[in-house]
Amino acid sequence: MARNIDATHGLAFSSEVFLGLVAEGAERERAYRLVQAAADETWRTETPLAEALAARGVTVPTELLDPRRFLTNRNHLKSRLEELGKELQQHVEV
Repeated sequence: MARNIDATHGLAFSSEVFLGLVAEGAERERAYRLVQAAADETWRTETPLAEALAARGVTVPTELLDPRRFLTNRNHLKSRLEELGKELQQHVEV
């Protein structure tokens, strides 16, 4: 998973960065355009998103770029999927 996230050069975090900027009080449209421009640069040049944002005067907190954020609900989701699988089996078995 980490390899896949790393391959995006930070693009996987662009929405989190956008929401973080808005939460800090940035105007929504300005934050969108800023993140979009940095994301476009990242896509074209493979420059890490954090560097593209820094070049535009935006410092991104490292915790916002931590891939472990995607795993916080992993155990809950896994157990719920297992429960759903058992329920489905009850209805499918003949």
